[in-house]
Amino acid sequence: MENRYHSLEEIRLRKAELRSELQKERGTIGGMTHSLFQKEDESVRPTRRIVGIMSRGANIVDGAILAWKLYRRFRPEQKKKLQPRKRSRFRLF
Repeated sequence: MENRYHSLEEIRLRKAELRSELQKERGTIGGMTHSLFQKEDESVRPTRRIVGIMSRGANIVDGAILAWKLYRRFRPEQKKKLQPRKRSRFRLF
């Protein structure tokens, strides 16, 4: 999308519009980050607390399994011996 402006006044108006949009977005982003780092209520029900602990535990186990799979896939193979390549009939060199 290409904007073509014919005067300085049009540029100033567009700049003011963009600035007001940015201010609105900053407000919503600020509210979201505040809600992320907000301290939880101490009056949380015990069942909700247990569910939260179970969820965190499941995430930790899932992360550990993923780390183990990645380690096994990308670890250096020192136990295997390198076997010579088989010669092909169609080998050029």
